[in-house]
Amino acid sequence: MWSTRDGWRKKARSDHHYFEFADGNWVLENAAFHLALTEGLHSWVHMHGIDTLTVAREVMDYNLTGWLGDHYLGARVYDLMPDMAYPMDDLAFETQLFFAWSRVFSWPGFREAGAKLLFTNAYAHLNDLAFESLRQEAAHYLKYAPELRLDLWTAWHHSIRLTHNYVGFMRSHIETRYPFADYALVDFLVGLPVALRKGGRLHRELIIQMMPELAKVPYANDGMPLTNQRAYQAAYVLARKARSFVNQLIRPTFAEPASLYADYEAWLRTDLRAWGEGLLFDERTLARGIFDPTWCARCGTGILRATSCTPSGGSRR
Repeated sequence: MWSTRDGWRKKARSDHHYFEFADGNWVLENAAFHLALTEGLHSWVHMHGIDTLTVAREVMDYNLTGWLGDHYLGARVYDLMPDMAYPMDDLAFETQLFFAWSRVFSWPGFREAGAKLLFTNAYAHLNDLAFESLRQEAAHYLKYAPELRLDLWTAWHHSIRLTHNYVGFMRSHIETRYPFADYALVDFLVGLPVALRKGGRLHRELIIQMMPELAKVPYANDGMPLTNQRAYQAAYVLARKARSFVNQLIRPTFAEPASLYADYEAWLRTDLRAWGEGLLFDERTLARGIFDPTWCARCGTGILRATSCTPSGGSRR
């Protein structure tokens, strides 16, 4: 069985260039550049790809970005917030948004107890204002039909304000075009029932019908081919179970796909440890008075050593 990257290359007959993260040193080499390009508005844990730009510039005329594809075509936000696929009143819309943007989309996020321990009272005057602030912004979206509100909100507050930075820094090297931002396409997609888009249903069917050979390449998220051919699916499941049986009960024989494409957490404990500690415990950081120094040191050291608390308040080893 081909690996996913080789499968795509051979099925699509494309000139494929693979960049493997051997260690975390590429972060150190590109962090300052990424910071300058995004003006600090984009997390460093989302800058993967920046180290490929020099080579990409030589082999690509322009980049047809898939940005917004997951949003409009795949309706992925409804997979995370399934209740919002159904009509709801204004207050329900606002409370669901608040829960999603403070907990669901901020992984690993902070539980209330962890936040109280980590942050000082420097911003005590802002306590309990977050929900009212969100309601003020959400009010601009209440004039739209209920079935359009979440699409429009997410397009602006998630895609344009956050994830577009990923495409933006690529434009430092490569001309970028946005097929999923085509007005006619967007109008068509948001006019479809959410049930046709969520769960990647429409995305999946398009690949199956228009690129049947590519559909047989295992999907990275679940390791299954994108095909409706039941015999092929059954055979693939059986082969995968057989490989797993051999690996677990006999001896490791078959390569298993990596669960993470970029393991930032592990790098913070190895290649990036000194860099991470320098940021977290820098005198300027502590002097701002935002974080409690004692808890910051305790929690941060635990994360870096993989022996204590994570930002979400749990434990990890």
